[in-house]
Formats: sequence, structure tokens, C-alpha cells
Amino acid sequence: MNTSPTFKRSALIVVTSLFLLIAAGRVLCLNLTHKELHVDEVWSIWQLLGTQTDYARDATWPPLYYMVLDGWRHLVGIHPLALRYLSVLAFLVGAAGTYRLMRRLSNESAAQLGMVAYSALALGIFLTTQVRGYALVFALVPVAFWLTARYFARPSLKRAIVLALVMAAMFYSAYGSVGAFLMLGIYTLLVYRRAVWRWWLPGVIAGALAAPEILNVWALSVGRLRPLSTVQMPQFLPGLATFYLRSTGYSTLIWILLAILATLVIFARQRPLRMKAIALLVWGLGAVLLYVTQRFLGLFDSVYGWFITLGATLWIAWGLSYLPRLAKVGAVVVLIGVMLTPVPYENFEAEPPPLGRSFEVLAQNVHWGDVLVIDPLWKDRYCQCIDAEVFDYLIKLYFPQGLQIVTDPRGYRRVWYLKWDSLEDKDFQKIVQQGRMAGKFVGPPEALFRLYEAPPDPVGTAFDNGLRFHGMEPVDQIPAPLARRVLDTVRIRLWWSVDKPLPFDYSIGVQVFYQGQLAIQSDSGPQLADPSLPKATSQWQPGQFYIEERELHIPRQFTTGAYSIYLTVYQWWDQTRIGAPGGNQDKLLPIGTLYVKAW
Repeated sequence: MNTSPTFKRSALIVVTSLFLLIAAGRVLCLNLTHKELHVDEVWSIWQLLGTQTDYARDATWPPLYYMVLDGWRHLVGIHPLALRYLSVLAFLVGAAGTYRLMRRLSNESAAQLGMVAYSALALGIFLTTQVRGYALVFALVPVAFWLTARYFARPSLKRAIVLALVMAAMFYSAYGSVGAFLMLGIYTLLVYRRAVWRWWLPGVIAGALAAPEILNVWALSVGRLRPLSTVQMPQFLPGLATFYLRSTGYSTLIWILLAILATLVIFARQRPLRMKAIALLVWGLGAVLLYVTQRFLGLFDSVYGWFITLGATLWIAWGLSYLPRLAKVGAVVVLIGVMLTPVPYENFEAEPPPLGRSFEVLAQNVHWGDVLVIDPLWKDRYCQCIDAEVFDYLIKLYFPQGLQIVTDPRGYRRVWYLKWDSLEDKDFQKIVQQGRMAGKFVGPPEALFRLYEAPPDPVGTAFDNGLRFHGMEPVDQIPAPLARRVLDTVRIRLWWSVDKPLPFDYSIGVQVFYQGQLAIQSDSGPQLADPSLPKATSQWQPGQFYIEERELHIPRQFTTGAYSIYLTVYQWWDQTRIGAPGGNQDKLLPIGTLYVKAW
């Protein structure tokens, strides 16, 4: 092996670049920032948010991952991206372990190829971007493999203790790690043969460390034997094909070609085959063993049998490392391309409804004083599509100060109505709609949030021509008073209705005066926010609200002060203004105050 300083520097640059690609690929190229949390991921987070933290609450998972996740969320919060990044960082440790392992088993080229291959498998990408304990064990198994190779090469108490600690950490992270221990045992039996007895020292230490959890998993496994005995087994060959093909995602054909090429090269270059290569091949084909033991272990599934992927990808990496230099570079590029390919998450879990994105949009549009009402029928149905803890977690995430949820929407101006679209309680929906106008909506049909909004002034001010003004409000979330700087643009909403059909079309003006002179004006026909409604007032109908949105541009000459905002309705054909109660002698109706701050 080349050990010159130049070679070491170039290898360091390559490996560092690969690490950055591995991390970036998981965070950016796989849309990790917008992927919805699965219900199992939410459970991992939600159970840590109670008043009393019990890391052993989940009987199917040991406590270590929950302990690590709890410490991490106290540092970074509970946003999905921040929590998933823990899994990404953990896997970088696994990628480093894979690199060191393959350098020990083969050479630098095999180490780089092994690190990329283990990072590129769709199943691995899925598991190492999840908020679940799989992320830790998927990262730790190559580290345990590397430490095993070191220990058997030169046994010592120190190396035994380090290996035992990692193995105990794996067991405390996921009970399924016993499958990885089984494959490690088979590997060492094939490679080290009689020296396999050396397992006694790390085995005793790891067993002592894991003893409390071993008792728990024993009780759990005994409880699973009965249901596993009734599991319908798939046919052998189709079952094996499904096991491996699900793990490869959209790049199945590429993985098949790489596996065939690597196998041919290994058989051509290793005559006879090295026992280490044979042991890796046995590890990679370990799904056969899982099939045979399915009624006892229940691990014959690509997710539960995640540890098989290490042997399979390292076998491929070892074979590709024998290729000429240019071909090896090409293989790395291909594997990087596979790693950056989107993952078909439906291969491993049902796609959750986009409730997280709905809550994110909701948080951006909720105003102070808004309330949420939940359709009574949705309460009875939502557990079929969205678990209760998902709803609770998202409220804690996006509304840390709380979100007011009421059962009776009467008396509230802005009401967000959560329902199952077209399956809502019709009587309750009428109560929500009464006196309100339907506005923004977000979410899938089975969890649809829609805003129903009443005007600022339900009674309103009647103009002499039959128009009724129901108040002004800011478009943005800044409440009155409207404090602005010079040169700012203020966006306002005007609410209208008609008491009777109007025979003519009228124009509307919003005006602000400075030192007795008209300085700000928005003057035109109605500027309705809803383009589906008619702008001509002669087409407006009683019983319907019409909302305008207008902009007021504050000029530079304004000084600090409070300025009245006036509203006028007039006949566009002769400029005659229409009067209204509260209007001044010029038939201008004051509707609000604009506060300006200037030097």
C-alpha cells in the first residue's frame, strides 16, 4: 500500500469530499427538509415531550436511542430536519467505520468504494434519515465489524473492552442487532476458525453490560413466538428477490450490474478465493438464513434485516477495487449518482398525509385571536389516517405558545375549520359558515384546514346607495395601530356587502391627507381579492361579503404623526360622493389611523 505523504494527502481530500457528499445527499438531494414524518418517527419524538420522560416506555425498542434523541432535541429543538440531522451525523461515523474496515480487509480503493457503496443503498439512506433507532445501529455495525477485525488480529483487553462497548451500544439501540451479531459470528468462524473462541472476552463483557436488556428482549421474543408461528411465508426465490430488490430503490438494475461485475472480477482475480471474501459473500447472502429462521426471529424483511446490506455492499466494493484506475473512478461516480437518486420511501413505509406541511402553512397564516375548531365527525375518523400523537406533536412544534382549540365557533371572527372534506358534519359546518366568508385552505382532503372569516364590523356602516362597509384591517399580521416608516407600503383589506342589488357601478377611494392636502390615495373600482367574484358593484348580491385589497404608499415628506384614513364612495361618471353615517362635510368616512414615524 502506498504510504507516501502525497498519497495520504490526496486520499484525505477524496475521503473528505465523499463525506461531504454523503451528508449533503441525505439532507439536500433527498428533500429531507420537506419529507413528512412517519407516525413511528413522531412516536420517537412525542414520547419524550411528556412531563415525565420514560426511555423504556416503548417495549419494542431499547432505551439508548431515545436517550440520545432526548439530549439532542434539548440542544436543537424538535423540528424534523434538526432531529433527522442526528441520524445523518450518526451515519457519518458509520461511513468512517466502513472506510477503516475495508482498508484493513483490502486497500485504499476498496475502502473508498466500500464507504460510498454502503452509503448509496436506498434502504440505508432511508434508515439513516429516520428519527428511529435504526439510524444508530446501521452506523455502528461497520464500526463493530472493524473493531472485531482489529481484536482478532491482535487480541488485548483494551480492544476487547472497546468492541464490547460498541456491541452493547448496538443492543441498547435496537434489538434487531442480534442479527448483526449472528453475521459477525459466522464471519469470524469462517475467517478465524479455531480462534473463534477469542469471542469469550468481549462476549462476556458485552453480555454483562447488556444483561438487563437481555431479560427484556427475552420476554419480548417469547411473546412473539406464537404470532410468528402463524406468519404466511412467501415462496423462497420470490421472497429473496423481494428482500434484495426493495433495498435498491430506483437503481435496481445498476446494483445488479455492479454485483455481477464485482463477482466476476473477484472470481477472476482471487484464485483460490480468500476466506475473507467468502465470508463477506456469505454475509451478503444472509437473507437465506433469515428466511429459514423467520418463524423464530421474524427478521425476513429488508428493514428488519438491514444488517445484511453491509456484507452485500462490501462484497461489491471489494470486487470493484480490482478494476483499472479509470474504471474505479467511474464506479465511484456511478455510486455517487445512485446515492443522490431519490429514494422510493413507499418501498419501506406508507406515505403519510402532508399534515406537517399543512401546519407549517397554518402557522404562517394564523393571526392573534384565531381559533381552531375540529369537525365532530373528523374527531371520530382521524385516528384512521392520522394518529393522535402526530396532531399533538405538530401543535407543540408550530405553536409553542399554544393554539386555541374551541368546540363552539360562535363569537370568534376568524375560525380555522379542520374537517374531512365532503365528509364533514353538515350541521356543524353551517355554524362555522354563518356570518363568515370562506378563505384560505391547506392540507389533504382527509385533514383539510380552511379559514372562515367574519368581517371586522359585522353590522357595518350603510352608505346611502345600499353599499355597506364592514371595516378595514391590515393584510399582514401586524395588528393596529398601523405604525409604518416613510416610503413603506401599507396593504389593507376593506370588507363590503350590499343591502340590495345596486343599479349602478360605483368607485371607491381611500385617502390620507398631509397638512390639509391629499397625499395618499387609492382610487378605482373595487379591487377584489377573490378574482372569481364580480368587480362591478351592480353585480354584487345581498348575503355575500366582498373583500378588497389596496395598497397605500407613504411618501417621503410625511413627518412623525397620526393620520386619519378616509373612505369615500362616489359615482364615477359625475364624481358625486355618496354619504354615510359618521362621514364629514366632504362625505369622507374615517375608517382608521395610520401612524408614521420619521426623522
